[in-house]
Amino acid sequence: MIKQIEAYIKEERINPRMLITSSLHSISEEDIDDIAAYYESINLDKINPVLNNIPLWPGDMELGKELYNGDCKSCHRKNGMGRSRKGIPALALQYPRYLFRQIKMFQWDKRVHDDDPEDETFDELKDKEIEALLAYISSLAPNNKK
Repeated sequence: MIKQIEAYIKEERINPRMLITSSLHSISEEDIDDIAAYYESINLDKINPVLNNIPLWPGDMELGKELYNGDCKSCHRKNGMGRSRKGIPALALQYPRYLFRQIKMFQWDKRVHDDDPEDETFDELKDKEIEALLAYISSLAPNNKK
């Protein structure tokens, strides 16, 4: 969380809504630590089910699973829940439209993946493959488990 807030402050990560509605440029490091601690304290297993209603994304689930297991699983884990202590986000709790936008931002060099400006994880992915990846990731959401 701290890394993400700092990326917005440094304008390495841009979201016009964040710039308009927040005062990120005027908060202290202590405020950033407090915000991060608050979000880390939220028990995602007990979160309001309305907020955790991740839609299934259409796409080739088998291809998505193959792509996920090849490039994503080692960091974001088999269940897509990430490793928060290592700063690796839970993909299974993200809305597919958000993830699609982030992947495009990585492809357009508007965002850095895995703190590595040279990372090429998404460079060759076609939209059909991104759709497949999102189909599989959305199936990992707790509300979509069978």
